[in-house]
Amino acid sequence: MKAKQLDIRAWRKRERAARIIRAASTALAPVAAVAVIVLYILILAEPTK
Repeated sequence: MKAKQLDIRAWRKRERAARIIRAASTALAPVAAVAVIVLYILILAEPTK
């Protein structure tokens, strides 16, 4: 009984971590896209100088 309780607690902790990671990835996706676009523009603009 005690082992099962600990298992549930560990699973809840894992679930929370997964939720935090998911939230962070959805929040960072637009930022990453903008960064890629900016880098791409910089790379394209470089040879014209």
